[in-house]
Amino acid sequence: MTRTVFQFLRIGLLVAGLAGSPAVAQLPSFKLSEDKPEALKEETTEDKRKRLKSWLDDWRGQVEALDKGGALPTGITPEESAVRRSDLLLGIFTAENSVRSLDTAEILKQSISQAKEDSAKWNGFDKPGPYSFVLHDELRRQQEGIATRMRAYESAVNMFDRELTKRQDEIKKTDEAVRVAQEAANRATPEHVGAELWRLESVKLKLRALSSAAAMLQHTADNTRMRFAAAEIEAELLKRKIAALGAATVFPQADLDHLKHSTDERRKDIAKELTNIEKSQQAVIAERQTALATAEALKAATPNPTDADKAKLTAAVERVQFLDNQLESLANRVEITGARLRFLSEYYDAQTFRKTLLTSQSAAERTEALVSLQTQLARASAFDSLVDVRRNAALSAMQEQESRLSALAADSPQRPQIEQLLGTLRADLDSVERFGQDISGLHLDIGRWLADSEQIDQSKTWGERLRGLGSRAARQAKAVWNFVVYRYDDKTEVDGQVVTVKRGLTLGWLIGALLFFWVAYRAGSWLLKRGYKRLVNKGRVQQGQADTLRRWTRIALGIVLALVTLNFLKIPLTAFAFLGGALAIGIGFGTQTLFKNFISGLIVLAERKVRVGDILEVDGVAGTVTAIDTRSSTVRSFDGVDMIVPNSVLLESKVINWTHDTPVVRRVVRVRVSYGSQLRMVSTILAECAGEHGIILKSPEPQVVLEDFAADSLIFAVFFWIDLRAKTGGATVASDLRFMIERRLGEAGISLASPQQSFQLHADKPLRVQMDGGESEEVKPS
Repeated sequence: MTRTVFQFLRIGLLVAGLAGSPAVAQLPSFKLSEDKPEALKEETTEDKRKRLKSWLDDWRGQVEALDKGGALPTGITPEESAVRRSDLLLGIFTAENSVRSLDTAEILKQSISQAKEDSAKWNGFDKPGPYSFVLHDELRRQQEGIATRMRAYESAVNMFDRELTKRQDEIKKTDEAVRVAQEAANRATPEHVGAELWRLESVKLKLRALSSAAAMLQHTADNTRMRFAAAEIEAELLKRKIAALGAATVFPQADLDHLKHSTDERRKDIAKELTNIEKSQQAVIAERQTALATAEALKAATPNPTDADKAKLTAAVERVQFLDNQLESLANRVEITGARLRFLSEYYDAQTFRKTLLTSQSAAERTEALVSLQTQLARASAFDSLVDVRRNAALSAMQEQESRLSALAADSPQRPQIEQLLGTLRADLDSVERFGQDISGLHLDIGRWLADSEQIDQSKTWGERLRGLGSRAARQAKAVWNFVVYRYDDKTEVDGQVVTVKRGLTLGWLIGALLFFWVAYRAGSWLLKRGYKRLVNKGRVQQGQADTLRRWTRIALGIVLALVTLNFLKIPLTAFAFLGGALAIGIGFGTQTLFKNFISGLIVLAERKVRVGDILEVDGVAGTVTAIDTRSSTVRSFDGVDMIVPNSVLLESKVINWTHDTPVVRRVVRVRVSYGSQLRMVSTILAECAGEHGIILKSPEPQVVLEDFAADSLIFAVFFWIDLRAKTGGATVASDLRFMIERRLGEAGISLASPQQSFQLHADKPLRVQMDGGESEEVKPS
C-alpha cells in the first residue's frame, strides 16, 4: 500500500482509538495489531477486502437504523441527523468502489504481464513486405487510439491527485474537529453528555468516511497508472510493428474489392434505416394533422368552455406541440442519416486517391489526387463542425425535456409523451454520434495519409520534386483563374417563361474583361488624340477647346467600352448588384458634390455660355479659361496664376464673361485739367491720341466726353474699344494712352490739375512753435 493510503488509514486508527464510550462503541470495529503502524504496509489485498466489507456492514446497519427513525439524544436536531446519514452514504459508496478497485487491480496486473509477454514474443510479421494498406491503416488506428487513451489516463491521474490533495485538507480539518468534539464531550454536563457524545461519534464517522474516500481515490489512481503502463507496453509494440511495415504500401485488388463490398453493405443498412425514419416521419405528420384538427374542433365547438373543456383543449394543444418537437427531431435524423449515406462513399474514394498519390508515375495525376484528398479533408472538417453543432443542439433539447420530466408528478399524463420524445432525441443524438465517428475516422486517416505523402516527397529526387512542383503550380494557377469571385442570378426568357440560371463571376473573366477594356481604351485614346490634333492643325478648333473635348470624349468612350466589354463577356450588370444598397447610398452621400460638378460641367458644355479662351471674372479675379474638365474648370489670371473653379460655381454664382458674344470691350481713361484750359483743344488732343493708338479699334470710334466740373479740376473721359483677343491687354493700352496724353498736353501748354486742399486755422489760443535747434516760443495772434 502506498504511503498516502497508509497516512489515511493511520488517521482512521487514531480516530478508533479515542476515548471509548457507549456512543463510540457503535462505530465500526477497527481491530489493530499491537505492532507499530508500519505493520499496515504488509496488509494483504484480502485483508483490505475484509476490512472494507466489515465497514460496509456496519455503515449499512447505521443507515438502516437512522431510516427507521430511532430516538435521538436530547439536543440533536434533524439537520444533524441528516448530515450523519450523508456521511454514512459517502462511506458506503467509497468503500464499495474501493472493493471493486481491488478486484480490478488484480486483473490489471495480469494484463500488464500479458502485454509484456506479447511484446517479448513478437519478432516480426509472418510474411515479407510490402504490406497492404489495410494492415497499415489498422495498426496506425490502433496507435492513435492507444495514444488517445494514454492522454486520457494522464489527465485522470492528475485529476485524482488534485482530489486527493483536497481530501487531505478535509481530513486535517475534520481531525481538528474530532479534538474539539472530544473536549466538548469531556466538559459536558450530565444532561448534555449524550448529545455531545453523539456529535463526537458523528465527527469520527465523517473522518473515517473521508479516509475511505481518499483510499478510493488512491486505488483508482493506482489502477489508472497500471492501465497507462499496459497501454505504454502496447504502444511500444505497435511502434515496432509500424516500423517493420516500412514506407512501401500496396493496394491489392482483393482488399479494394472487400472495402467496396463492405461499403455497399453499409450503404444498404443506412438506406434501410433512412427509410424507416421517413416512415416514422410520415406517421407523425399524419398524427399531427389529426391532433391539429381535434384542437381546432375543440376551439370551435366550445364558445363558452367549462373547466373540463379547457383541460381537453390544453391537452390537444400540448399534443400538437409534442408532435412538432418530434417532427423536428425526426427531420434532424433524416438529414444526418442522409448525410451519412452520401458521405459513405468518401472513404472508398479517398483510398482510391491515396493509391494514385502513392503509386502513380504521373506527376499530374499525383497532384490531382493530392488536391482531391485536401478537398476531402476540408469537407471532413466542415462536417466535424456540423456534428458539434447538432450534438450540442440534441443535448440541449434532451436537458430541456429531462428538466420538464423531473418537474412533473409521477401520475402526470404528460410523462409518457415526454419520455417518448426523449427516446426520439436519444436516437437523434445516436445518429449524430455515429456520423461523427465516421467523419472523425476519415478526418484522421486523410490527415495521416497526407503526412505520409510529405515524408515520401522528401525522399524523392530533385527532378521528381521539380516536376511535381510544376504540376502543382499549374494546378494552383488554374484554380485561381477559375476562382468564383461572385455568384449571381442570370434571367433569360425561354418560350415566354423567365428562367433563372445560377452563374459565377470568375477571376479569369474579370482579368479578361479588364485586359480587353484597357487595350481598347488605350487604342481609342490614341485615335482621339490624333484626330483632335489634326483639327487643331487645320484651325477648326483651338487647343484648349480640343483638350476639353478630348477629355469628355474619353469619358464617353470609357463608359461605352465598359458596357461593350460586359456584354461581350456575357457579364450582366446584375452581377454588380452587390455594389448597390447601403454601399450605393453611402457613395451617393459621399460623392454628391462630385456628381453635382460633373452634371454642371455637362450643362456648361451644352450651353456654351463659358468656353475655353473666354475671359471671366470670378470672385473679383479675372482670367482666361484654359480648360473645362469633368469636375472643375481652370481659369488663368493675368498674373499667370491658375484658379480651379468648380463647375457648379459657373452656374450658381455671378460670373462676368467679358468675351461671351464678342471679345470687343470698352475701356475708359479719365484726365483732369486745370480750370482756364481751352476745353476744345483738350478734347481734340484726347481724340487724336486715342485715334493714333494702333490697338484701339476705329469702329466703334473713340469718344471724348467732358464728364464733370470738379472742385479743383475739369474731368474728361476718353472711351475707347479694344479686342481682348489681342496680345496687349486693356491695362497696357490705357497706360500707353496716358503717356501720349501727358506729352501732347504738355506740348500744348495745358497742365494737368493737381489735387488742392484748403484748411482753416483757429487761433483763439496761443500756438506753440518748435524751431529746429532753438528754444520754443509762444506766438500770439496779432
